[in-house]
Amino acid sequence: KFEQTKRALDFWIFSYLSNGMNMADICLLKKESIRGEFFSFFRAKTKNTKKRDLRPIKVPLLPRSIEIIDRWKSTDENSPYLFPMLEEGLSARQIKFRIQDFVKMVNTEMKRVAKELEIGVALGTYVARHTHSTILKRKGVSTEV
Repeated sequence: KFEQTKRALDFWIFSYLSNGMNMADICLLKKESIRGEFFSFFRAKTKNTKKRDLRPIKVPLLPRSIEIIDRWKSTDENSPYLFPMLEEGLSARQIKFRIQDFVKMVNTEMKRVAKELEIGVALGTYVARHTHSTILKRKGVSTEV
């Protein structure tokens, strides 16, 4: 059970360190997204919109992020995905359910972590995302960023 908790905690931290990256976007991240000291991606939620000025989100690879990638990256050389939650050949429906299962696992394990540490907040995936945003806001970073 410890391994599952460690995995959930790592991906929660990865989300926080990656500009509050959504778990679906983490699951969909491709190996080719990593370029030097950064990786970039388009949000799954907005990539099919009609916005003309759609730009990728560029995220610096921090030492802790690299450790998490190295620990959990896919070992399937034929898979385009960075992490093993998905593999090539899945239908859109299968991808949707795999991502839902992954998010549920992270939320369940982070709830356990919060209880163990006696933190009075449910540490779900949104907490990682919103904490990143809140810290930036409190430091005076513009909402656009």
